[in-house]
Amino acid sequence: MRVALIATDRVAQALEPLRAAWAARGWEVELQAPDGLVASAEQLHKAAARAEALLSVGSGRVSPRSALPGVALERHDGTRIPCAWLPDQGDAAITAFARSAARAHARRGSTQSLAVLAQWSPRYLRLAGRVIGRARELGSPVWPWTADLLTREDMAEGLGCGVGAAMYVGHGRPVGWVGYHGTRIAHLTQFSVEPLGALLNLCCLTASRWRCATSFAEALVLGGVAASSLASCVRTLHTESTRWAVALTEALASRPPSVGAWVLAGTPVNTTCTTSWRLIGDPTAPLRDAVEAPARAAQVKVWP
Repeated sequence: MRVALIATDRVAQALEPLRAAWAARGWEVELQAPDGLVASAEQLHKAAARAEALLSVGSGRVSPRSALPGVALERHDGTRIPCAWLPDQGDAAITAFARSAARAHARRGSTQSLAVLAQWSPRYLRLAGRVIGRARELGSPVWPWTADLLTREDMAEGLGCGVGAAMYVGHGRPVGWVGYHGTRIAHLTQFSVEPLGALLNLCCLTASRWRCATSFAEALVLGGVAASSLASCVRTLHTESTRWAVALTEALASRPPSVGAWVLAGTPVNTTCTTSWRLIGDPTAPLRDAVEAPARAAQVKVWP
């Protein structure tokens, strides 16, 4: 695999743990500096023409919505590759992200499980139940951690078990989730031990910078909670989140090796879904569980 990395030399040095993880897998990394505060559309498409995944790192003053056109870039031959954004919030934050992502790449677990999170509301619990049922039919291990079954603290502790991926359905805001009596980044970082491979925020605004310096989706990867996150920059309809949830669940049938492959396979055929959502963090993050994740996740306290 060839990964296009658009970043300054300083940022590239801070990303060394992740670059080393890519190199350990035999992947080529093509490094180039952004041609502005962030890479221009022309630079993005030129880099995509020679790569199978792209990570663009740019000024922390730029929002995810302005940094990238969507979750994928299309090459001249029609092939789509996953593209992700990472804001430059300083060397410490970049290195923390890189170390978490590298830990996800180093996992040797044989399972690929999904934690399903949902706000305590009938329509979100119904959607979560639909996802849980279908994922089990496809043979994927599932952890039902919806808000009617456990507390915010137990949910947060569960997310630090090292499971491959988590999906949240419910209301969202630029600073977090409405579910679990309000969830902010501080609620998750105090429990996080092993990063998720991917955290999918199927809700409104969690990649928006409205009235905040860093969106929740960006904070998830910079804070080491997840190696990657999917989120919307705008307000979304429940039908749109449902399309994402259903399509991403169906895509589990092929056991996608990375979040980028999963998102490409599970992107709904809908213009809003291709333009208003962003992938944050490592587009190549694997979805494997940590070896000890199943045993630890089974200990999470849920109501019978």
